[in-house]
Amino acid sequence: MDSFSSEARAQEATHVPAAILTAPGNIYIRQRFTYEALGIDPSPAHRDIHMLWMNTSINFGISRGVHGYVDIPVMYMEEATNPEPLLAPAHLPTGPSNDGPQYNAEVGLADIALGVKWQIWSHNSGPTDSMRLAIIGGLEVPSGHQDNSSHSVDPFLGVAFNVIHGRWGANVSMIYKNNNGGDDFNMRYGDGPADALRLGASAMYRISPDVYEATTHGSLYFQLELDTLYETNGDIETILMPGLLYEARDWAIEFSVGGVIQQKVNDRPNRGLQVTLGWRLLL
Repeated sequence: MDSFSSEARAQEATHVPAAILTAPGNIYIRQRFTYEALGIDPSPAHRDIHMLWMNTSINFGISRGVHGYVDIPVMYMEEATNPEPLLAPAHLPTGPSNDGPQYNAEVGLADIALGVKWQIWSHNSGPTDSMRLAIIGGLEVPSGHQDNSSHSVDPFLGVAFNVIHGRWGANVSMIYKNNNGGDDFNMRYGDGPADALRLGASAMYRISPDVYEATTHGSLYFQLELDTLYETNGDIETILMPGLLYEARDWAIEFSVGGVIQQKVNDRPNRGLQVTLGWRLLL
């Protein structure tokens, strides 16, 4: 792999999409494990939810300027429910509707994303310096799982732009998803009946090496991501996620930790801590 493809591929942050493509004939696999803690559930179940996501992303070059991808998420969830108390006559004490919290754990396939990324503009101003603009579109198809699936086909469309200059890289993206199903009290952003808009931005700085050379075998990056998640029912939250990325010539490992810095959510649980650990492999 040449230094430019290594540099460009590294400039895709952990969560924010970039306008970087996989070369024709190549396959690029990403595996991410994400832990999420959710709380303050507005549903009658008053759920306390902990989730572990295993997301496998397979990216493949179709032609120059176009690549396709498949995102396959598997979710493990632990859930404690404590329903609202039953109404009782005034002369009797009000008690819970059960004998205490009910615990449940399950694992299953969530909705699968089938997407295409089309790079509509690019400009190279140096050996590694570049700008890229791409359109992203596709469908989320239902997995059929009782709890993890929206049970509907949901189209999405967006745009991503990235710039690389010296040791710095930056990405911005906007993706709109039209939801045609979902539960009234969904657990996560974008899984309910409301349409969803995701605005992402990231900055990356190459800590080492100072300059790419023929003997360079790996690079270390600091990344800072900002994700704003808006739904047409009025729910909105913004997440700040610092992290690290180490990339060798044909593999990489990444780490990110996130917390909410702004939130107004009424129709799903509030998001708490988010931690992601992942690896990337170029075949």
